[in-house]
Amino acid sequence: MVTSMNDQVCPKLAEILREHGTPLLHDAHQLEERLNVQCADFRDEVTALMNAFHEGIPAALLAGADASTVSRLKARVQANQDMQADVASWAVDTWVESWKAASRGPRQTPPPEEKLESKDLLHFVRIIALFAVVGFLCLYVVIQLFPPVLGFYMDAKVAILREFASGNYGYALGRIAGTLVVTGLFLLLLGLAAKLLGIVKKAILK
Repeated sequence: MVTSMNDQVCPKLAEILREHGTPLLHDAHQLEERLNVQCADFRDEVTALMNAFHEGIPAALLAGADASTVSRLKARVQANQDMQADVASWAVDTWVESWKAASRGPRQTPPPEEKLESKDLLHFVRIIALFAVVGFLCLYVVIQLFPPVLGFYMDAKVAILREFASGNYGYALGRIAGTLVVTGLFLLLLGLAAKLLGIVKKAILK
């Protein structure tokens, strides 16, 4: 590095490269805008860096420039951009050092492994218990209520058909009304059972 150029530009360039990555090496316009914002007080340095950029710095950095490549770049920048030797050397060296710093970047800590918390395990056990309780109750209801309910409707059907056949339409209609009442009560019972299951669910998952 030489005293005529400001070394504060190097960390700023490294920060830009670290933030925007390799795509910025293919976009001279965006790069120059970023440099003008970050290095507003260092216009000569920005000009030198952009001159070096246009002489093949991006490709050299991506390929991993060795010492001989860096020397050739310095000579090319000096000759093609009509720059002083020390300024061309500073520009190339600043690019190389900034790229190395950006490549190292801040140390990234790996995200913590997700572990099954005891709270989550307890919640899972509660859900399994809820399904077990609901399944058992449903099975019990089916076993206990299905045969009597089926028998009731079969008997009601036979009785209604018999009353109609005998001409006792009033009795037949009474039988139908009674069957509808029983059906309503049965549905109400099912609704109460569902409500009870909802209360049990809230109590288990609380």
